[in-house]
Amino acid sequence: FARTGELSAAEDVFAEYRAQAAAGNITWRSPDGKEPPSSSRPALRVWNVMIEAYFKCGKPDMAVGLLQEMLEPRQSATTTNENDLPFPGPSTYSTIIAGFCASGRIV
Repeated sequence: FARTGELSAAEDVFAEYRAQAAAGNITWRSPDGKEPPSSSRPALRVWNVMIEAYFKCGKPDMAVGLLQEMLEPRQSATTTNENDLPFPGPSTYSTIIAGFCASGRIV
């Protein structure tokens, strides 16, 4: 949606994803039914795509807001359940840096 400038539609999809994840309705499994090596990796990808969408639509403050939310303390420092907020990964920081570079806001 963000590629076509439909940021509100992208936000709606992301909000629904978050609601479904919080309710435990999303599971990440490989085609053979096994858990992926890191169950937070697909969730991280969803968050990174939304961060990228905010940059593409000229909302870097919203992108950084998602990063800040990912950095907030959790009940358990080891929590990586797919129903939880993912910890930022190297790909998250790369997305943030690329977004600022593309927007020309890096000095």
